[in-house]
Amino acid sequence: MSRRQKRHAPPVPGGESSAPPEGSFTNPRPKPRVNVPEDEAPAFMPSPYMENGGRICQRKQTDSGPVFIPLCNFAASIVGELVKDDGAEKQTYFSLEGRLASGGALERIDVPSAQFGGLNWIIAHWGARAVVNAGNGTKDHLRAALQVLSGTPARRVVFAHVGWRQIEDRWLYLHTGGAIGAEGVVTGIEVDPGGKLQAFTLPDPPEGEALREAIRASMGLLALAPDAVTVPLFLSCYRAPLGPSPFGLHLAGRTGNGKSVLQSLAQAHWGAAFDHQSIPGNWQSTKTALEVLTFAAKDAVLCIDDFAPDGSKQDQARLQGTMAHIFRSVGNGSSRDRCNDSATLRPSRTPRGLVVSSGEDLPAGHSIRARVLILETEPNSIKWERVTNLQAQAKAGQLAAAMAGYVRWLAPHMASMPAVLGERLASLRGAFQATHKRTTDQAVQLFAGGEHFLRFAQEAGAITPAEAGVLQARFGAALGAVAEAQAEAQAASDPVRRFIEVLRALFLSGRAHLEGTEALEPEHSERLGWVKVSGRSEGFEMTQKGRCIGWEDAAHGLLYLEPSACYAEVQAFAGQEGEPLPVSKATLWKRLRERGLIETEDAQRLTKKAPGRGMFQRGIALHTSALWPEEEGQGGVFGEVA
Repeated sequence: MSRRQKRHAPPVPGGESSAPPEGSFTNPRPKPRVNVPEDEAPAFMPSPYMENGGRICQRKQTDSGPVFIPLCNFAASIVGELVKDDGAEKQTYFSLEGRLASGGALERIDVPSAQFGGLNWIIAHWGARAVVNAGNGTKDHLRAALQVLSGTPARRVVFAHVGWRQIEDRWLYLHTGGAIGAEGVVTGIEVDPGGKLQAFTLPDPPEGEALREAIRASMGLLALAPDAVTVPLFLSCYRAPLGPSPFGLHLAGRTGNGKSVLQSLAQAHWGAAFDHQSIPGNWQSTKTALEVLTFAAKDAVLCIDDFAPDGSKQDQARLQGTMAHIFRSVGNGSSRDRCNDSATLRPSRTPRGLVVSSGEDLPAGHSIRARVLILETEPNSIKWERVTNLQAQAKAGQLAAAMAGYVRWLAPHMASMPAVLGERLASLRGAFQATHKRTTDQAVQLFAGGEHFLRFAQEAGAITPAEAGVLQARFGAALGAVAEAQAEAQAASDPVRRFIEVLRALFLSGRAHLEGTEALEPEHSERLGWVKVSGRSEGFEMTQKGRCIGWEDAAHGLLYLEPSACYAEVQAFAGQEGEPLPVSKATLWKRLRERGLIETEDAQRLTKKAPGRGMFQRGIALHTSALWPEEEGQGGVFGEVA
């Protein structure tokens, strides 16, 4: 047998032993051990990473022994895991601390887990002094080393919103100081909504006389200005904790009317630190920033100040667009959908609080005003001495104490609140409409909040049943008056009414004109964009002004409007006034037909063939009475909308 065959031949039973001869230097590979006890594991499976000389190093075994390869110039570890729960999704953060090998601490930072593996956070947070060494795979080894050397860090959950949350079968109201439940303060709950919501801090719920004093202090808000302003504002504080509020409030008036002061006293029900200079929201912020605030301020009032559209047309349009976006999201209970990096939809972040806005101007657009209860403030209407006293009570935490007691009282009822509130709102709508036909849904929502407050105040002993009855009647009267004013404001922003008003203004200002169907000059030329000028002979003659946008058919009481030309002129004129029509051309004509203001040949066509010599073949046949209802003895569009 050859030497090669002998080397690879299997041992023969009973024959020559396969064991190496005594004194041989052969070192056979030991068999791998399995199920090694934990106390013995380090001896057999040493960690490939360690800290050496103040640096994180990779351990490599060589023939000469272990070699330590530095991966960076610092030592660091994960000292905790932070889970932020905002009610829509949970995000994990790693809390890290470190120290440079040359000396000097690296401050504690929180890194999103999704960004941890890339290690770009090292330079972003610790700057140029923290260096990751070059080399293939160094980043991967450093990431693994940070995790291996950190062991199992402590894990904590932080709620990133305020408001109600069901935790372990208990309904708790979260605020930055912790949580309040039916039994009072609940320990072990950490809340951090971030940014400007850090001041949403409630005290421990008071009891007995302290609670009664806090409730009476809160009721002081009702005595600061006329009921048409203070009642809705006060009731918004006690409606917000009942659940999602599909509407908002807007305090309007000139500078100096005290809008921000009233706002801040409502906001102070959620924290003693709030005043007129620390209102959490501002309309100059971006849409995204306000979306974040309205999402995190759950079941609470969120005040947004400084709605004053000025500057260029673009600035005004941007501000109006921001307000429209926020209040449309509030009213619809929806938000802009966004995608993750993987092109999957992220959870929606809809507004979850009650927005109380203020500004010198009103929100534009019929649909937006339908979602906002407008409260007009008047000059010299605020009782400033009472304001000063209430501000002192707010700073002492009395208003926040009243809210703490209120949410504690609500906690046992929150499981059934959606059903109970829904039934009560349905019954209130019928009752209110019998007295106030124009009562908006916002008024009904606020009245329901007032009913809960009155029951809470009576059970606490702060008011008597007789006082509760007086307050309830006061709430109803004030909300009815506000609703009537709201109906008028909404009618003024109706697109059809706005179109008719602007069309009349076009003719009166000479920006546009109509011609006749039988002759160039229409029968009612003086009100259709024609003016008198000196003629060649004695007397005057009529001449047209502006662009021709249609013609008059006086015999049939119709004004034929060329669709594109008419809409363009009306929209341009309305835009110059800062309030363009909020609907498209096609939608506008449909609305006119729905009101019976235009005449059509059939249900499929909005235009009608023109008679006579008309410049155009087809037009929108608007009834003359729509522009001049007083001549026909009708309410016209104004009567229908109002």
